[in-house]
Amino acid sequence: MQIKLDFRLLEVSLEIEALKNNYDLIKKQMQSLRVENQSNFDEYCKENKLTPEDSEWSDAKQRFDYTVEFLIPRFLIGSFVISTYSVYESSVTEIAKLIQKTQGQYISLNNLRGSFLERAEIYFDHILHFKYYSDDNIKVTVEMLADLRNAIVHANGRLEMLTKENRKNIDKWKRKKNGITFYYDYLLIDIECASEIFNQVQLFLKDLVKRYKEWDTEQNAKTIAS
Repeated sequence: MQIKLDFRLLEVSLEIEALKNNYDLIKKQMQSLRVENQSNFDEYCKENKLTPEDSEWSDAKQRFDYTVEFLIPRFLIGSFVISTYSVYESSVTEIAKLIQKTQGQYISLNNLRGSFLERAEIYFDHILHFKYYSDDNIKVTVEMLADLRNAIVHANGRLEMLTKENRKNIDKWKRKKNGITFYYDYLLIDIECASEIFNQVQLFLKDLVKRYKEWDTEQNAKTIAS
């Protein structure tokens, strides 16, 4: 019996799996760092015989809260959101180029103007005639991902440095109460929100890859038949 292996877009599948592993590591690391910081705080208070009535205790507690509730989640989850978007954009670009090459289409994704999300949807739907989104809910999640990524990459999550359009969108996502909050005038994304974003992007990319492979197989069959 001959086993047929399909290596098409293998890199996309590997990157999705790497993202999942990265998420699991980040979640464990956040829990570990919380325990470590709690231990350090308790030890500091014990050594200095501090109680909640002491001002030093309040200062130490404030530093602890700032570290575990803000600094650690901000940097670990922020980096995961950026990586998720990078895998999304690079995967979509790769699939677009493959379809473009097969079709002999002279217009490329980069020839279009607008944000990547706008260009990708127009390019797939109206130039390649290959359906981009198969679920409107995923479209909303991808739009949120792009806004969060832009806020982190271009402004380090600082609200006062966001562009007017980006701030407007971030405020919109925050109002939905889906794990996006503001802390010390910074954007903060909780771990559950990051997980939901990843799950939706994973579904989107797996669906796009699956439909591309079916389309590519059909094109190859037509070529052989002719």
